[in-house]
Amino acid sequence: MTEDGYLVEARLSLDPAYIKEGAVIGFDVQVNNDEDGDGVRDSVAIWSDPTGDSYRNTQHLGILELAGR
Repeated sequence: MTEDGYLVEARLSLDPAYIKEGAVIGFDVQVNNDEDGDGVRDSVAIWSDPTGDSYRNTQHLGILELAGR
């Protein structure tokens, strides 16, 4: 946790055939929040898909363009 929220780091495993500068991939991230610490999701933050249905329908995924290092 940070003073104004969370810092989330993620690692993605991608097929080497797609790992090149300028490649475009569909992407979304969902963070489930357990506000009271009881192990039950109390709220959700989703980066791109406002429907919350991206686990079944990729229509609302965001787009990432891969950049060189």
